Amino acid sequence: PTVARSISLASLDINPSFQLTMNRMSSVITLEALNDDGEEILEAANVKGRNLKEMLTVILDTMVDKGYLSNEDNAILVSIDNKSSKKAESLLTEVNAIIKEYLSSRKITSHIKERIIVDDAREKEKAKDYGMSAGKLELIYEILEDNPELGFDYLSKLSLKELIALEEKYDDMDDYEDEDHKDEHEDDDRDIDHKGDYEDDDDIDD
Repeated sequence: PTVARSISLASLDINPSFQLTMNRMSSVITLEALNDDGEEILEAANVKGRNLKEMLTVILDTMVDKGYLSNEDNAILVSIDNKSSKKAESLLTEVNAIIKEYLSSRKITSHIKERIIVDDAREKEKAKDYGMSAGKLELIYEILEDNPELGFDYLSKLSLKELIALEEKYDDMDDYEDEDHKDEHEDDDRDIDHKGDYEDDDDIDD
């Protein structure tokens, strides 16, 4: 019955990974650790009977105490799974606002990535098997799409921070290649213009 009433899944990856199941009112029904680091945090965090903001705050506090969040640069991935894209966007905004308010109050710098997940039961099971969220799995697939030589097993062992750095590295390379192609096209256009000028000069000489 609880599963039938649930409507949203919110995942939080830092290196500890968690999944929150919520009902239509965005009240948390269950909180589940997706890996060993997550289990460590939940054992130390008192989240029973708390609302979404209180629960996230307690989890983040515990991660600070355990050294998973520090004043150095951090990486956080927030993923929302909901059949309604409008509801998913709304919940993503709410969760992000809670996290950003917390980080700002603690003067913690972090790179926050966002994902809205398409409902796919098989992919969720695969993500659980690897001790990660569906959002992190999707991030790996995006990197593999352009770089299949890296391999899933290799990427699955990387931390979230390493994956995001890798994604941004390849995005920068793509942007650089796009600029090169753009410059080549501009050179071609200039050649055409010059040829046209020469033809015009020939017409004038005639």
